[in-house]
Amino acid sequence: MENELNSWALDFEDTLCSLLKSYMESKVKGIKVTQDEESGGTATFPTLLVRQIGGTEAGRTNEAKTINAIRPTFQITITNKGSRKATKDIAAYAVSFFKQQMFEVSNVISTISKQVRTVTFRATRVIGNVEHLDQL
Repeated sequence: MENELNSWALDFEDTLCSLLKSYMESKVKGIKVTQDEESGGTATFPTLLVRQIGGTEAGRTNEAKTINAIRPTFQITITNKGSRKATKDIAAYAVSFFKQQMFEVSNVISTISKQVRTVTFRATRVIGNVEHLDQL
């Protein structure tokens, strides 16, 4: 039973990625949203990589038997071979998704290497076990 009570926290990255994928695919034609850093074959552009890079327990009670809340941090990396504006537009959609889900967004960095543009940012928030992310 305790495993079932805490599974929401362990599955949170997959839950968020699924919602983000659905949202981004409705906004950006042909985007690949993935949790895998590497994949075989030819690179796909644009690509949005979601990685949970941290997560701490929050809202701990005296009993401490269940995870009541977590503070996950996600790093989002967008790669694109398009124009600077097109890449920034994709990043703006991704940031919009996280802001609608009440995340704090930080550390936005843009780079270009060998005609591949990259925008990376981080998003974090506290979310409780009874909260639900909005279905956008």
